[in-house]
Amino acid sequence: MKKALFFAICFCVCFIVAAFTMRRSSNIKPSAKHERPVIQTGISRFYTLYATHMKAGDAMMNGDYVTANDASARLRDGLTPGNLAMPGADGNMWQYIYQTQLLTLVRFGKWEEILRDSPVDTLVYAALLSHFARGMALARLNNTDAADDELEWLEAALMDFTLKTSSDLLEAVYCPGTIARDILTGMIAVAKKDYRAAISALEQAVITEDELPQGKIRYWILPARHYLGDVYLQMKEYQKAISVFNADLQINSGNIWALQGLVLAYAAINDATGIKNTREKMANNYSGRRIERPVF
Repeated sequence: MKKALFFAICFCVCFIVAAFTMRRSSNIKPSAKHERPVIQTGISRFYTLYATHMKAGDAMMNGDYVTANDASARLRDGLTPGNLAMPGADGNMWQYIYQTQLLTLVRFGKWEEILRDSPVDTLVYAALLSHFARGMALARLNNTDAADDELEWLEAALMDFTLKTSSDLLEAVYCPGTIARDILTGMIAVAKKDYRAAISALEQAVITEDELPQGKIRYWILPARHYLGDVYLQMKEYQKAISVFNADLQINSGNIWALQGLVLAYAAINDATGIKNTREKMANNYSGRRIERPVF
């Protein structure tokens, strides 16, 4: 009898403690660190990252640096070393998503910030994109010798066979890697005033970009035509620039960079109608935003 009474008392005490603990934990408010939705595991985690990557890409096209930078920073925060080190196409995709922040800095010409970012050399595709961004910054800062060094590192990374690995869901990143190489080659040539070499490299980048899969995942988010059109502007070949920017708008509808390129080209040939029509499109979509050129 005493044993039964003892066990009954123990059970009641445990029940009361458990109930109190559950009630207390249900009333705890999330800390500020987790006020934003945390990235889930598994397939839901992939789609959360994918949606954030799309948000960053759209903001880049719209000339919205604040939104693009915030989204790309969240991508970095949401990835673990284990994600980045995964073998094959999965790891390459995570590395690409991780480096969205560097590509955002390239898009908006944040050269000093790029050079302050810690270089990555232990992960092949992340390293390739890191050398691309650093090379672009150095070329734009007219340090062509150092930019050439970054291009050599990029080309060495491009030789790694793992970049040609694909899966049932993901394409290989070798071709996007060659676009990075060709854009950087073109920008170094521009810095050296070798415009013909720049056009040759950038035209190849455009060809490769057009051959990329047109699925839900965008494997390259810095359109090569923006760089090519800007070179034509510098060469005063305005009709060619207009053709390039219009072609880009067929793919990346209404993006502010190509529209600004058109404004510059139309202004150079005194096409008042072209300027008016293009500025109306920009006013409707990008009120208050100003982009000086099609690329920084």
